[in-house]
Amino acid sequence: LPGRYADVVQLANCKDCNLGFYVTDSFAKKCKGCARGRFTDAVGMPKCLDCSPGYYSKAIKYANCTACPKGRAQIQSVSISCNDCPAGKYAPVSGMSMCIDCNVGYYNNKQSDENFVCNECPSGFYSADKGSKLCDQCDSGKYSANVGSYLCSLCPQGYIGVAAEQTREECRSCHCPLDATTGQPLSSDCSTTEGMYQNEIGQTECKECPSGYFSTSNTMAAPECALCAPGLYADVAAQGTCKF
Repeated sequence: LPGRYADVVQLANCKDCNLGFYVTDSFAKKCKGCARGRFTDAVGMPKCLDCSPGYYSKAIKYANCTACPKGRAQIQSVSISCNDCPAGKYAPVSGMSMCIDCNVGYYNNKQSDENFVCNECPSGFYSADKGSKLCDQCDSGKYSANVGSYLCSLCPQGYIGVAAEQTREECRSCHCPLDATTGQPLSSDCSTTEGMYQNEIGQTECKECPSGYFSTSNTMAAPECALCAPGLYADVAAQGTCKF
């Protein structure tokens, strides 16, 4: 019978082909080994089975197929190997037939068998599309404080995103509180100290307070300037105090 053989004469019963072997003919004297990409999962098989997508067998006479490891996939059946996931994709579990796109906020920048996870976009960068190979830097006037961001936020009133800076992790205040002892700004994340403001969102430069107005450095945000009180004046722009 198919799947069985007799390798000597006068056998009372035929023998089953072993795992990884088959025979299609009746009255066979020996079994044949399954070709690469095929297997038998039981003895006495009349034919070999195809390895399914996501699996492979790289040698002959295989009793089972091997799952593609994480970071690799195989969309074809009867395969003898798996393929590395390309940039922008990953395979998080073994036995995958296709690599899947990195989610928004994540990326992979090279084809590799290590693509079983995607990388988070660092702060100051974002990825708005699935399957990204790289993250984009936030535009001037915008920022992303967290890793894995899929969009950037507009700098709020009183703050700016400086165009020349290499990162966009946070926005800079249009002025800083000063240390009472040293008179120096309390924070390095400032554009200037006094006399500046910004009343719009998503901006890259601070505005000077016009004459007759001032902006002190007692708070971080500077969304507007204050009018000098009666009896006081500011005869030039960008003043932190009014004069008597």
